Amino acid sequence: RPEHACGSRYKQLWAMGFSKFQYWMLFTTSASVFGTLQAFYSPALLQSKQFSLAAEQVSPLAGRLFGCWTLLASAIRFSYTMNLDNIPLYRLCVFTFMVAMGIYNYEFWVTETIPLFPNLMAPMVFALPSFLWLLISPPYANKPKDE
Repeated sequence: RPEHACGSRYKQLWAMGFSKFQYWMLFTTSASVFGTLQAFYSPALLQSKQFSLAAEQVSPLAGRLFGCWTLLASAIRFSYTMNLDNIPLYRLCVFTFMVAMGIYNYEFWVTETIPLFPNLMAPMVFALPSFLWLLISPPYANKPKDE
């Protein structure tokens, strides 16, 4: 029986021998790309799901800017995931998580535009473990074992 194209691509990806770190980063990058699409196509979602305590401050322009930042951060994270030896990409990747955590904490603690649950906690579930994983292991420690 012929194998479905999507299933064979998934098996090819799995067979590439990525490390757990790389799979985690691919997962978080995918979630970020989804967030980018939401920001571009539905600022109302940003108003109701992210910045719900100050929905009137979220304009379509702010949504697009938020989407651009998220897309740029996703591209940097994906690039580092595919190039674990690249020290400048490693530093940029760490920085993207610092900025993401900084933005959300600023919005929660200073401007009070987002509530703790789920608006602050949802991004932190991705950003904080990723940031810590990056900090406690040098770039070469996240390479697949067979290399």
